[in-house]
Amino acid sequence: MPISAPLNCFSNGPKTELRLDLIGGGGFGAFLVLLRVKILSASSSSGKRRFMINRSDTDKFSSKSKGSLVLSDGQIDRLRQEVLDWYYVNQRALPWRRLAHEPKHKGVDPYHVWLSEIMLQQTVVETVIPYFNKFTRTWPDISALSCASEADILSAWAGLGYYSRARNLLACAQKIVKDHAGLFPNTVAGLKALPGIGDYTAAAILAFGFNLPSTVIDGNIERIISRFFKIAEPLPKSRQSIKLFAEMLTRPEGARDWPQALMDIAATLCRPRSVLCASCPLKGQCLSAFQADANSYPIKLPKAKKSEAETTIYWVTNGSDILVHQRSNRGLLAGMLGLPHEKFHKYDNDISELKHMLSERSGDLECLQGIAFTHVFTHIRLVVNLCVIRLNNAQLYAHWPASYEVRPRSCVGSMPTLFQKLAAMAEAQEC
Repeated sequence: MPISAPLNCFSNGPKTELRLDLIGGGGFGAFLVLLRVKILSASSSSGKRRFMINRSDTDKFSSKSKGSLVLSDGQIDRLRQEVLDWYYVNQRALPWRRLAHEPKHKGVDPYHVWLSEIMLQQTVVETVIPYFNKFTRTWPDISALSCASEADILSAWAGLGYYSRARNLLACAQKIVKDHAGLFPNTVAGLKALPGIGDYTAAAILAFGFNLPSTVIDGNIERIISRFFKIAEPLPKSRQSIKLFAEMLTRPEGARDWPQALMDIAATLCRPRSVLCASCPLKGQCLSAFQADANSYPIKLPKAKKSEAETTIYWVTNGSDILVHQRSNRGLLAGMLGLPHEKFHKYDNDISELKHMLSERSGDLECLQGIAFTHVFTHIRLVVNLCVIRLNNAQLYAHWPASYEVRPRSCVGSMPTLFQKLAAMAEAQEC
């Protein structure tokens, strides 16, 4: 078959066969992901389906190997069953799931699915579990959460980072209670109309919360699909192809369990830097199984270099209380309680007035002992100088500029990780 020719797949009766013949390509996935892929589906009175995959980019062709792969409905079904059989024995016990040994009528609360998925964005499972348990104890359902104050939610969220998620959590809960009688919508359009819910979270809620067929693709599933089909195009360009392949493997049966099974395989076997192919239920068909380059998939472009900034953060205390700062509602760590610091982000306050007051009350700030360390945000590498200032009661409880106030030092527990880390260092220096 010439490289530029379309690849056609036909279905007769119950069998759907997807055949891809590779000429001079880098394996099934390496060929397909370099295509501009379209799937055209048509039905007739006889129930036949026709799929066409067209390749328009003929110049981006890897020349590593030749090959041919045929996946029929029956093969896909057997592959899925092997994966699900593995999952029912090896699934992770996570508090937002219904486990295989539990009765099917127990179901899964969409509230738990949504809450866990929001927390899991950019955060690992081990970190999320105690936060999830704390939230569900404090706010056991969507109605309870909708009545919470933003301050309470931000305080409970402290340490998870990406604090806009916490604000969207409250806004979403309030909209569900107000507009949907406290019930989550069970359509993609309805879910995506809610604050903080995008394509992935909507798909996850439909699959995990309602057991509806939905193509769920997170970073873990991207990794599995990229390796299974040996996708040669780097992320993010390959996401269109990854979605195509994931849809091909999705079925109405096991709608909840299938994507969770893939996620568990990714977490325990098909790991980012250490693959355990011998134990993987996908090894029979996976094009990367037992290959030396398996860890190189998915292929990623070099990361952009983080910008760098520097600041001085002030630990101002009388021993029992501290001076704190309510941050702006815009920018990094928006709206969070923190410690006073020099401006390092465009939305930070100018602290010249505060520094003048500190200098008047404590002496020459330049002579104060300090320590420095680096804290890394997603896009910023921040060099932090810590300045410890001890004041007497009269000095600490005197007037301060707007957005600064005195609170018990225990309030540090509700601050972002940066300030908690600073507080521990300051307390060690005080001793």
